[in-house]
Amino acid sequence: MCGVNADCRVKDHQPVCSCPDGYVGDALSHCRRFHSDELCNPSPCGAHTNCKVRNERPVCSCITNYIGNPLTGCRPECVSDSECPHNMACRNNICVNPCRDACGENAYCDVRNQRAVCRCPENYLGDPNSRCV
Repeated sequence: MCGVNADCRVKDHQPVCSCPDGYVGDALSHCRRFHSDELCNPSPCGAHTNCKVRNERPVCSCITNYIGNPLTGCRPECVSDSECPHNMACRNNICVNPCRDACGENAYCDVRNQRAVCRCPENYLGDPNSRCV
């Protein structure tokens, strides 16, 4: 009743056909041995993903700096500042602190409208973008 290389079990007096471990196909007609590279070619993953075979199963993951569901597709973390929290800015598709390395020596940095605003501390003079003395 089952196909070539298929296993047959009886459940509630009915035959149940299945392909054994290491085989794929239609258990009613023919099960064939599969090769692990077949699991990721073609890829079962979404756009902007990697597919790797682990424990005889395809495992999908987003490519570096992309987020989302790797089964349906990954996307950059951001493409514009509006996609980041108010205190972050979009740089190279990643939400980052815009104050990082933005101001000069001894200067303070505040984030306003997702932009770094540099200022010298009280009793300091100079250009906050280069150096406060």
